[in-house]
Amino acid sequence: MGVVTMDIDGTDVLSYLQFGLTSDASINGRPNLRCRLRVRDGDNYRPTIRDEVELTDDGVIVFGGIVWSVRETDVINYKHRDLDLECTGYEALADVTVFNGTTSTDNLKDVVTSVSASLSPHGITVDSGMASGPSVGALAYPYQTVRESFDMLALASEWNWKFDHEKHVLFEDPGTVGAPFALDDTNSTLLSLEHTS
Repeated sequence: MGVVTMDIDGTDVLSYLQFGLTSDASINGRPNLRCRLRVRDGDNYRPTIRDEVELTDDGVIVFGGIVWSVRETDVINYKHRDLDLECTGYEALADVTVFNGTTSTDNLKDVVTSVSASLSPHGITVDSGMASGPSVGALAYPYQTVRESFDMLALASEWNWKFDHEKHVLFEDPGTVGAPFALDDTNSTLLSLEHTS
């Protein structure tokens, strides 16, 4: 790890961080970040739900999302408050934002742009580098969450979708996405690699 920064809604919180942090992610799931902040008496800092969180390592964003929950414990004898934070990726906004409408037959990127317009109040946009993708037929989205709408588009296009840490949504052709590391017999992270035809 290099130089690490952690901001919540523009406030540097690294000096409040206690006991490290944990982060996990899964395919088509929300990435999560959990940490404890210790705030001394006299300091009124308190993050709120949906504050934006950004964790960087050497200037590269390794987590971007929002505060999902805050559990506060006032430790009187020790004169501080512990704030246990659960943060989640921007995908959470797709779970709580509704899209109601229809899309006409068009390329995938244009359809995704139409659906994701409902996320624009949160600053989420379609990744500018996203390929146009396959043609997608007309679809109706009757008061569905944006996640449900994206899942419909993924099924119709056979492309996978994700959010990145910088508030972009992206659909990718699964045949063009490489593994995160080289898959060969010299890779020390693999114990066994077998291919059958």
